[in-house]
Amino acid sequence: MATIRLRPAEPQRDFARLAAFFTILEDWPSTEDGLREFYEKERSRTVQEVAVDPSDDVLGFYWAERDRVMPERAFLYLYVTPEQRQQGLGSTLYRRMLEVIAPLQVDTLQASVSDICPECRAFADRRGFVEVRHGFAMVLDLKSFDDRPYDAVIERLKGEGFRFTSMAELGNTEEAQRKLYALNDAAARDTPGTSGEPSWASFEDFQKSVCQSDWYRPDGQMIVIDTGSGTSR
Repeated sequence: MATIRLRPAEPQRDFARLAAFFTILEDWPSTEDGLREFYEKERSRTVQEVAVDPSDDVLGFYWAERDRVMPERAFLYLYVTPEQRQQGLGSTLYRRMLEVIAPLQVDTLQASVSDICPECRAFADRRGFVEVRHGFAMVLDLKSFDDRPYDAVIERLKGEGFRFTSMAELGNTEEAQRKLYALNDAAARDTPGTSGEPSWASFEDFQKSVCQSDWYRPDGQMIVIDTGSGTSR
């Protein structure tokens, strides 16, 4: 392995590269601006470094986020470019991450591993990680999706007192956001494979991490309201 050094990732200098890595790790588009915005909000609970070669090209990174609700737990992202794997760089990054979080009293690490990366799964297995939940992504092409078969169902539900609206139509008010928070919190606690703990420390935490995020679109947040009870679904 060539001479490698570790240094903290710098938003202006490195986040475009890291966003590309996050896109691979999460199988979901990540942008430089979105990553920079997230980091500015959550810097206090994040530790990270990149591995660079003598020309300062980023070859890999680790990024650990302490849980908002349970600070003794952290979620780990670790990535090494394919051409640098099997040379000890991943192990170096992992050992360094453990050194950095040691004073933080983190006793549980969580990570996601792609099904199409057997070497990633082997890396996690060798370090004592165990599988607690198996997830898979589903994509719906809205341009080709025919929703007409659901028209009758929607009309029936409207007749039963349900209202189909959006956060924008509700004014995206704090009251509406609180109902959205209650719904998301209940759903997150009921997700198979979780221990029932909340995903956000409070409504204010949800508001900051969700309602104030760049991906949050009030006009695209479809809400179904039972007008008899006022419950959002």
